[in-house]
Amino acid sequence: MGSKDYLTNDEVPLFSEVLLSGEEDSSSRSHLPIEDRVMKEVSQFFGQELMPRLGVKEKVVGVAPTETVHLEMKNQLADFMFEMEDKSWRHLEFESDRVNREDLVRFRASEALTSHIYGVDVVTSVVCTAETETPVKELHTGINTYQIHYIHMKDFDADERLRRAEVLQGTAGLERADLVEILLTPLMAGESEIKERIRRTLRILRKEWERLGEEDYRRMSSILYALATKFLKEDDLNEMKEEFGMTILGQMLYDDGRKAGLEEGKVEGRAEGKAEGKAEGAEMNLIRNICSLMETMKLSAEQAMEALQVPKAEWGKYSKLL
Repeated sequence: MGSKDYLTNDEVPLFSEVLLSGEEDSSSRSHLPIEDRVMKEVSQFFGQELMPRLGVKEKVVGVAPTETVHLEMKNQLADFMFEMEDKSWRHLEFESDRVNREDLVRFRASEALTSHIYGVDVVTSVVCTAETETPVKELHTGINTYQIHYIHMKDFDADERLRRAEVLQGTAGLERADLVEILLTPLMAGESEIKERIRRTLRILRKEWERLGEEDYRRMSSILYALATKFLKEDDLNEMKEEFGMTILGQMLYDDGRKAGLEEGKVEGRAEGKAEGKAEGAEMNLIRNICSLMETMKLSAEQAMEALQVPKAEWGKYSKLL
């Protein structure tokens, strides 16, 4: 199985899209913390770019099975298994709490069983988003010592990575791995507020839209939205929704909301609800057109509204929505 199998898997829904649609079930692992699920999604679609930035030197060449069934019919589930260039497998786990002894017992069992069944060497890398700096990295049992490769997201400086990305974008250009890295800045350490990190990352992504393509752009912006719902207070989240409204994710959010609103209007049989839905649709379409002109033609908001023949009396209203 090649790396393209997990980088372009259209059949797997974004958990953030499931989150927004309200259709989560047990298969989506809804019990997991959002930061864990964000890391899973980043790994699933951008694993090749993520691993080197986490300090894994070996090159990813494909994905490996994450489920192992042994004779007692108990499933051993791993977050991710990557096949590496040296033929070993890298077991990638995500923890939002402090890594403890029980975790290492579980990781060791998974490694041993996987190695026995598939005949491969397995190394476990644990990506931790917790604040604590006292993890358990070694397990001593009898004469044996088991170790994990521990990666603490708080060891990374979010502000440094964002500054670097902004400089590169204006000079040499950004690689896909640079964009994957800044997606995770809300989970890193830094002096800036998380809201500001999300805003800066979104603005960097918008400038890369054509090069990324719609699929990757949508995935990346949805990952940021999921982190925003986790870490931002209600007022800050409402403010950031204006930023997200200028992305493809904003279109997705709008379409979902409009569809739900129209369905509700039909059920209740209210003609005014349908009329309101049409009016809101026209307004949002105009906002998207204004944003598109501002982005593609480098116009100011006023110039874009003038080009679209928006009445000057309404400029103030639309300026607040941009």
